[in-house]
Amino acid sequence: MLDLQQIKDKLKERRLPLVARETGLHYNTVRKIAADADVDVSYLTVKRISDYLEGKDFLQSDPSRA
Repeated sequence: MLDLQQIKDKLKERRLPLVARETGLHYNTVRKIAADADVDVSYLTVKRISDYLEGKDFLQSDPSRA
């Protein structure tokens, strides 16, 4: 699993609306993380983005995405 700084670095080269849609997170959450804003990020949020960036299958790890 990527740490928060690795996620921030990788988000700089991604289209944030697509990341938000694919992870099921609100766009503003993804934008604030990418902008290096001082946000309180939950473990689940970090895990969702990390799994997405690492190319893991969401449908297996989160049945609500089916």
